[in-house]
Amino acid sequence: MKYTIQSHSHSGSFANPGGAQSLYYAHNRRGAESVLTDWADNHPRVGADERDAYCFVWRGHHDGVTDLYPDWELTLGPRLGVHWCPC
Repeated sequence: MKYTIQSHSHSGSFANPGGAQSLYYAHNRRGAESVLTDWADNHPRVGADERDAYCFVWRGHHDGVTDLYPDWELTLGPRLGVHWCPC
């Protein structure tokens, strides 16, 4: 199954670009999880924590997700494991 992933942050210190600039694509759940973990690890952490990062995930390949409600929200737990929370 294909997934469309959009990265976000609860903190402004990740310098997250908006909208379609933060879209990623994965072919499986592990690929979707790696978008979150890689993105949280590789962005500046000035005044932020990795757990501030989260992603919205949609089933299928979408070029724009502005008007689509996400299927899942991916978050990092206290030991930095990925949680799939249905929306």
